[in-house]
Amino acid sequence: MKTLAGERYEAARLGEGRVLVENKPIRALASRDEAQLVNSLTATELDTGLLLVSSAGRLEFKHKSRT
Repeated sequence: MKTLAGERYEAARLGEGRVLVENKPIRALASRDEAQLVNSLTATELDTGLLLVSSAGRLEFKHKSRT
């Protein structure tokens, strides 16, 4: 668990530290979740992020890039 801009988040870096993965246990993705991923990418200076949402046996994902 890390802190970014005063908020706690859990993230894993994969692929030689080039991909930021955020896992959220929520029902559905919202635009604020995507915005948070982009902010995390900017703060960590990574270019590629993957947002995972898992709820009730369902998996949804969204790929975002800063470039």
